[in-house]
Amino acid sequence: MRTVDGATKLTKNPIPIIPDNELEESSSEEEIPPPEVSDWDQPDPPPEDLGPAAAPKKKRRTAEEWTNLVGSRRSTRDRKPKIFAVGTDPNHPTDQQARTSPQAKEWAAARIKEREQLLKYQVFTKIRKSDIPEGIRIVDTKWVYLIKRKADSTIEKFKARKVGRGFTQEEGINYNETYAQMMRTETFKILLVIALYRNWAIQQWDVVAAYLQALLKHEIYITDINEDGETEYWKLHKALYGLKQAGHE
Repeated sequence: MRTVDGATKLTKNPIPIIPDNELEESSSEEEIPPPEVSDWDQPDPPPEDLGPAAAPKKKRRTAEEWTNLVGSRRSTRDRKPKIFAVGTDPNHPTDQQARTSPQAKEWAAARIKEREQLLKYQVFTKIRKSDIPEGIRIVDTKWVYLIKRKADSTIEKFKARKVGRGFTQEEGINYNETYAQMMRTETFKILLVIALYRNWAIQQWDVVAAYLQALLKHEIYITDINEDGETEYWKLHKALYGLKQAGHE
């Protein structure tokens, strides 16, 4: 800035000229004082000893402690499926074991009772082998045995059931459609939700010999060995346990 005839004019700042002696003095290293440290930069003090009143620190349990806590049960991934084989359990003998066991009389009485029940519901009629049409495959069957026990493990009764081996049936000849013998859990839950939403009453029944009430739409022939060891031929009129269409009919 300079003044000309009383008027002020702006001019460019001239570059200051520094003498050599001052330049040498300024180029010398100067000690720079350390920055002041505020309280915010100070580290946190160590925690005070609060004594037994302080909250205890969490301790990780060892594998042995977890085992004692939850028991010695293995994970579901480590569990192997239990394979059940008929004949290895005395409560589920095979047909040969039942006929030759010390309880052969009890098993024979159970088979007779099952045949009487089948006749009561008119499930079959006895026929001659010559009455079976040519080309019709006889569906294989078997006897399933079970010893039902009470809560104190004493024998309640000997139970025998005549069941069909559905895998020996031929689609289109012995059956057309097949359904699951039991509903899915999700289906049952949906029914309960609908009943609760509509405020319906829920009741449960146990139908005795439910499968033996279904009329068959196909001609099915099976065989049976009576108590005298003779082979009998049956023509089924109603569904039998184990057939493909038993749950559908």
